[in-house]
Amino acid sequence: MDLKEAFTIHITKPIYGGMGMGHHEGKVVMVPGALPGEEAVVSPAKTGRDYMICTLLELVTPSQHRITPECPNFGICGGCDYLSVSHTYELQIKKEIALDSLRRTARLSQDEIPMVEVIGGDRRYYRSHADLKSCCGKPGFYRRETNTCIPFESAGCQLLAEKIMEGLCGVSLPSPGCRVALDHRGELHLEGDCSTVLECENGIFYDRDITSFFQVNRYLRPVIQQRMFEFAEMRSGDTFLDIGCGVGFFSLYFARQSFSGIGYDINSGSIAWARRNAALNGITGVQFIATSAEDIPIDGGGGATVVLLDPPRSGLSRRARDRVMAVSPKRIAYASCDPATFSRDIASFAGSGYSLTRLMLIDMFPATRHMELLGQLRR
Repeated sequence: MDLKEAFTIHITKPIYGGMGMGHHEGKVVMVPGALPGEEAVVSPAKTGRDYMICTLLELVTPSQHRITPECPNFGICGGCDYLSVSHTYELQIKKEIALDSLRRTARLSQDEIPMVEVIGGDRRYYRSHADLKSCCGKPGFYRRETNTCIPFESAGCQLLAEKIMEGLCGVSLPSPGCRVALDHRGELHLEGDCSTVLECENGIFYDRDITSFFQVNRYLRPVIQQRMFEFAEMRSGDTFLDIGCGVGFFSLYFARQSFSGIGYDINSGSIAWARRNAALNGITGVQFIATSAEDIPIDGGGGATVVLLDPPRSGLSRRARDRVMAVSPKRIAYASCDPATFSRDIASFAGSGYSLTRLMLIDMFPATRHMELLGQLRR
């Protein structure tokens, strides 16, 4: 097919990545920005043997759920995907994507998938930190699908905490950009000006390097800690392994509830911060060890009964999944920011005798394609 040849397509369902999906001439067609039920004129931008990614040229029949985005940069800036619909409908889309992934990738039947619990929060001003780009000194994000910077409009980015935009007023960002972060006191830090940021969630203080991973949603951070603990169902005598522990976000919360365990992370810098944070809060009963998920000692937890998983978007490798199953915990509490790799890993655990007994979608990234899933697995 001529890559410049436009055609009309019916969008049948949402898929991960802020896209709608349909079919044309035997190929799967993926269209960024398209919504289920829409008739759209599209043009192929990339083709494969059995798929096409297309550019949306015109909406012949817009979805009844489509609204006018409040941000004038929407569709141009790569920061958002769902400002063209209400938050309620966005959550419905994300729920549908998660369930579809579990059916197709994990190959779970309807009876094997628990009811999805959904938790949302404020859709605006939730980000406490971000990697900003410098548009001739002005803050912005990359233009969609490019490495070209587009500056924020005068009102700023609706996802960033208002104090971030206030703090950046009159500040010229270094090229090509830098990370910015708002600490628990509401003070703004710029990468290079300050090496540490002090966070506080559920009464626990976390010192971290500004470049260290930390959950971005300042409204839902305490919620995801509480829900992870709920999914773990810790009981008297239980111990835990926290794989991908970072600076101790979950481990220290669990230890504060009087449970002992070990946190593992491949990043030695994060482990150093986790140890420092344990001392900062006077929390004992938890150790932190720098090693990859693939190399955790099977008996290193002294017979840990619960495993916490919070891997990067790529999920767990085959060897890492094997290590977790060799530990043979009674329960696994799994936090994931990618439905595809989450479903792949769930399939592996299901093949070793684990059942997915609870499932929760926490909207840690409102208005974007990203989502956070929590899964509870039991043997």
